[in-house]
Amino acid sequence: MSDGLHDALRGTVWALGLLAAVGFDTAHRRLPNPLLLALALAALVLALMPAGMGLQMALRGGVVALLFFLPGYVLHRLGAGDVKLAAVCGLLAGGDAVWGLCLAIAVAGGAQALLWQGALWWQRWRTAPLLGWPQHNGALTVATRMPYAWAVAGGSLLQGLGWPF
Repeated sequence: MSDGLHDALRGTVWALGLLAAVGFDTAHRRLPNPLLLALALAALVLALMPAGMGLQMALRGGVVALLFFLPGYVLHRLGAGDVKLAAVCGLLAGGDAVWGLCLAIAVAGGAQALLWQGALWWQRWRTAPLLGWPQHNGALTVATRMPYAWAVAGGSLLQGLGWPF
């Protein structure tokens, strides 16, 4: 298999996997382990193919991404599925590109968090008077947990577009 065809296959697996993860995380605010396991196995198979990056390079990428996002889980800022999804993306990116990928995901996550908090603030202050609540009341009608798979997908897209890091 040529390098171009292999890269196209890797990109397709990556994009379809992230699409499924974003859809599931948005709808249910969780990522299913079978999806993450299937993506991890696909990443390892792609790494072992003749045009692949090799098992050692893929594992290095996965471990670095896992360790990069693990503190977010420990501090209760990310779910375990989000950390595992980032690690799978690290498997697909490999050891050479993983630092740029992690930084891109973190930047996308920061941008998403600002938008998310702005939307929550807007809803709180816009709907409170309509419901007869004082405006300082924190009652919300939307889920307050942010689906971080969007940030992982956005950071992966930034990395795929060749952002400067």
